[in-house]
This record gives sequence, C-alpha cells and structure tokens, in this order.
Amino acid sequence: MAELLKRVLSADISPWTKEVIVVDDASTDGTPGILKGFRKSLKVIRLDENGGKGTAVRRGLSEALGDYIVIQDADLEYDPVDIPALLKKLDS
Repeated sequence: MAELLKRVLSADISPWTKEVIVVDDASTDGTPGILKGFRKSLKVIRLDENGGKGTAVRRGLSEALGDYIVIQDADLEYDPVDIPALLKKLDS
C-alpha cells in the first residue's frame, strides 16, 4: 500500500490538479496504520464493514470532485506512471 501511494502521489499530472481518495474497505491488514503516514496528501474514507470492491468504488466516486477519475487497486495491477499519458490522451 505504501509503495502504491508513493507512486500515485509522485505521478506528475500537470496541468491537472490531483485529488487522491483512498477507500479502506474495513481492512484488517494494517492499512489504517499505513494511511496515517499519508493523511496530509489524501482523503481517507474508512468503511465499517467490508462491502467489496463495488461498494468501495461507488463510495470513492461519490466523494470525487474531478473531471477525470482513475481507479487504482492497491495491488498495482496498473502502474501509476501511466496515469499522465492516459490523461493526455483523454484531453486531446
């Protein structure tokens, strides 16, 4: 989780503004402790019950303010280094 957050936060998406929302779906693996170190850089939503990925995504989307939204799983299925290129394609 910490590596993912470092990569997402370091991705340069200028000229856009970055809003990072993390939905903790009632994790029991130490995620809350990891997130404490990043509190100033992101918005954390902690769910009291595990509702699954769909519930977490819907909750995160309901809080998002941006024009574009990138959903990133903590398992690094997608590399955050690709986010700037994706946004440039969408905006061209």
